[in-house]
Amino acid sequence: MKKTIAYLRVSTGQQSVESQRLAILEFARTHSITIDQFIEVSVSSTKDRKRRRILELLEELKPNDCLIVSELSRLGRSISEIVRLVDRFKDKQVELVCIKEAIRLPADGKQDLTTTVQLSMFSLLAEVERRLISERTKQGLANAKANGKRLGRRPGSYSSKIDKHRKQIEEMLKMGIPKKRVAESLDICYSSFLGWLTRRNIDCKPDMVTMSGWKAVA
Repeated sequence: MKKTIAYLRVSTGQQSVESQRLAILEFARTHSITIDQFIEVSVSSTKDRKRRRILELLEELKPNDCLIVSELSRLGRSISEIVRLVDRFKDKQVELVCIKEAIRLPADGKQDLTTTVQLSMFSLLAEVERRLISERTKQGLANAKANGKRLGRRPGSYSSKIDKHRKQIEEMLKMGIPKKRVAESLDICYSSFLGWLTRRNIDCKPDMVTMSGWKAVA
């Protein structure tokens, strides 16, 4: 059975969704649509999709269902994300209604020329947005490098699950136990273990094999 869901979002708890609700209810009254469910969110668009209940929305919507929003900006933090979401709705065969932009994307995907042009424009803007972000990122990195700023993490700032064994590892190495056997005893990948030793400046020499075949202390 077809279901109609209205999605409403404001950035903070101090704002109200009432203006969006009124716009959606008026549209529904004019077009003889019954709203079966309202999903209301008070969270910034910068938060992840789970907190904005977008994942819940995608799970809730089924083929031939209808999603109504007061405007497209309620759905995503950027044009790129909005375009991706619109594509998801098309793939799920969900009807999408955006009141402010006068967009109505049918569940069967057979949109009119105006809607096609609008969505194409959004796709174009999304591509421009991606390129601008990429250029700003590259320029920022170049400026930082030119100013002598170290890029990436500081040496020794890496966290690792091996850290919890550090005291035990140091004691075993002091006892002369080969690094490979230390790694095996703690169920740690040997190559990862050597990398960890190097980053922690503990020991970076590989184990050597003596003529008798026993591991010697590096």
